[in-house]
Amino acid sequence: GRVTDELIVRSEGSRPGSDLVWRGVGLIVVVGIARGLSVVVRRYFAAMLEARMQVTLREQVTDRYLDVPLSYHLRMPAGELLAHADADVSGTTMLIKPLPFTIGLVALVVFSIASLLGIDWTFMLIALALFPTLTLINRAYTKRVEVPSAEVQRKIGVVSSVAHESFDGALVVKTLGLEGYESARFAAAANALRQERLSVGRLRASFEPLLDALPNLGIVALLLVGSARLNAGALTTGDIVAGASLFGILAFPMRVFGFFLEELPRAVVSIERVDAVLAEPVDPAIALHDTTQLPSGPLSVAVDDLCFSYLDAPVLKRLSFTVAPGERVALVGATGSGKSTVAAMLLRLIEPD
Repeated sequence: GRVTDELIVRSEGSRPGSDLVWRGVGLIVVVGIARGLSVVVRRYFAAMLEARMQVTLREQVTDRYLDVPLSYHLRMPAGELLAHADADVSGTTMLIKPLPFTIGLVALVVFSIASLLGIDWTFMLIALALFPTLTLINRAYTKRVEVPSAEVQRKIGVVSSVAHESFDGALVVKTLGLEGYESARFAAAANALRQERLSVGRLRASFEPLLDALPNLGIVALLLVGSARLNAGALTTGDIVAGASLFGILAFPMRVFGFFLEELPRAVVSIERVDAVLAEPVDPAIALHDTTQLPSGPLSVAVDDLCFSYLDAPVLKRLSFTVAPGERVALVGATGSGKSTVAAMLLRLIEPD
């Protein structure tokens, strides 16, 4: 504003001195360089913090995978476990990058509103009207996008599970000639994920233009009000330029803040999914860290009233037997009678009912 009044407006009546011109140019260049450097520093440290948080969360999730009972791994598809450690962690930390801009926006808003009040009280009222409007838009967006965002994260796990099952059982699929069936199953899961992401994308497409338009609408309102105040003699041309510049400074942080609000529903869903993994109870045998020394030589095995069911289908009912040290015992039975299940239970790969 001062550069406008001292150089541009004054030049209409008399030519300003070269020293004044260079001081004005130098001031604008210095301010521009300072703003550019601050953006680079914020982006660098925000990216570094995001990467470190991803490492920490992935280590915590992986450690919990190692500590939970094996029944948890039997219950959860492998693709779902991968989705928790990858997509959910990435979604959780996505808010780190715009966070410095969002925090800086608070100080910038206070400074800008105080500066606008110093220029003209009507400019301050225009600025204050933008933020409640932004809050209302975000509230409506959050209500509509929260459920689809949760579905996207869930279907990412479904796609990962189908892909992992196909890779893991590739030999079985080829032996039974089920390539077409597996391809159709993966295509159905991928199409469901694509449709859900398209629905979220349509919601974002309706939200982002409103967000981008808010600062521009504020500048238009400022120019209209400022022109009337200029004709009334209450303002100068430099005051209007200064007010418009302040709105321009607010425009980019407001867009970043809008991106922060836009990604918030997805981050909340991702955090809930990661927290669900971290809240899984630890295997008691691992939690105790028992270091009891076992006696040397062969050991006996005793099973008493062992029961187990796959969902609602009972496989083992009150099975009891004892194997003496050094004794060799063969488990004999028809397919599906529970031989492999008993062996897995003896190794604690499966927990009994």
